Amino acid sequence: MANACRGCDTHVHVFDPAHFPYALPRRFTPGAAPVEALKRHLDAIGAGRVVLVQPSVYGSDHGCLLDALSQLSGASRGVCVLGPTTSNDEMAALDRAGVRAARINRVVDRQRGVDAAAAQVADASLRIPHHWHIQLHVDLGLLQALGSVLEGTRTQYVLDHLGLVDVAKDLNSTRWRSLLDMVERAKVWVKLSAPYLNSATTAPYNDLQPFVESLAEANPAGMLWGTNWPHTQGTARSEIPDLTVVEPFRQEDDRAWLDTCRTWLERRGVDPAALDENAARVYGFV
Repeated sequence: MANACRGCDTHVHVFDPAHFPYALPRRFTPGAAPVEALKRHLDAIGAGRVVLVQPSVYGSDHGCLLDALSQLSGASRGVCVLGPTTSNDEMAALDRAGVRAARINRVVDRQRGVDAAAAQVADASLRIPHHWHIQLHVDLGLLQALGSVLEGTRTQYVLDHLGLVDVAKDLNSTRWRSLLDMVERAKVWVKLSAPYLNSATTAPYNDLQPFVESLAEANPAGMLWGTNWPHTQGTARSEIPDLTVVEPFRQEDDRAWLDTCRTWLERRGVDPAALDENAARVYGFV
């Protein structure tokens, strides 16, 4: 990256079951990916900043997240998950630790109901501090269905993993155009992360190029770059998982994904440094 110390991976997870046991119920059991491994990942991609996203296997217990944020000091920010009993005092403590968003995940448990999702968004938008945003892990169909709800809040939103596009159908779809409109108006930022969750091909995931380029055309300030390190096996989980089986991580070349995104942006006349500038603005890095 042009300035490695300012480079930012906006989507990673830390898994440390030896010190922070996973929650029950959960959909899978990942291996360990502690802070020391994360530091090696950041060195490999030339990033000096990182955003830690609360993974589903920890529910709304933020012990692991808070520990990791303390180890990474001012070089990190966090995204939490609100539970029904999460108090204002707890959110204030999360804010002091560097948390800047609350995540709503409707994918892992295959929750597609619009009314329930709308209620969750409305509740979170009222509870979070005014300088936080809401991070949505939803597909494009649910995002489009939530459009009026999002527009009815003062909150801004970050969309995970390119919205889990259908590369065969979505580029000219109404739901992709709906997203581009929200990006253009700075209501939503989109993470260029976890390309393997979207692409129908293998790396370098060239079928995602027109999607990234159309985001760049809509609003270069509306994109964030991330990896989804340490790369769990995807979103499809068994209804009755065997939690004794430790799921291995995918092997991905994250630096190659960064270089690919930079090349695509440059083709559209966008300075790739915009990705890090966007991250600094969204997450409050100075």
